[in-house]
Amino acid sequence: GGGRNAPAEPAFRRALQLVWSRCLRLRAGPHGTRRLLVPMVDLANHDGVAPAALFAFSAAGRRGACVRLYAARPLEKGDEVTITYGDHPNAHFAQYYGFVPRHNPHDTVSVALPQLLELSGAAPPSGACWAETGQRVAALLRLGSAGCVLSARAVDAPCVLALRAALATEAEAAQLAA
Repeated sequence: GGGRNAPAEPAFRRALQLVWSRCLRLRAGPHGTRRLLVPMVDLANHDGVAPAALFAFSAAGRRGACVRLYAARPLEKGDEVTITYGDHPNAHFAQYYGFVPRHNPHDTVSVALPQLLELSGAAPPSGACWAETGQRVAALLRLGSAGCVLSARAVDAPCVLALRAALATEAEAAQLAA
């Protein structure tokens, strides 16, 4: 049970959100991966494409272990010091940092090929169903268990090839095979 002075759950959740939104997640040497509040570095904004600085745990600080900030490129007076908060999907950014990056190459969704074929609205080949056809084409093209990885910024080439093969007419399939 909670103590007499324990905060109500909504207040505790809000406080935890505030702390997490300022934490860095990093490998801290022998201490493993940790979420740490690092004064001043917590003020840096996220840039997942070209951050101005990088940070790393160091066991050899003047007063012991520390987190060091390194310029990733030459900086001019007034330049914003940005870091990357990590390679995460948008849901992670929303949950832990309270924002969603405008451009995020790591925001993807995996969809099984049979499921994608069902959603296409096309009719499966006569005498077959999309589940069978999708599994056969996925195995033939070695798509793997992840299926098709969909992203707003990039085309999953193996997935496009699999869709073309599965949705092809007989004449198109003969051309693809050639």
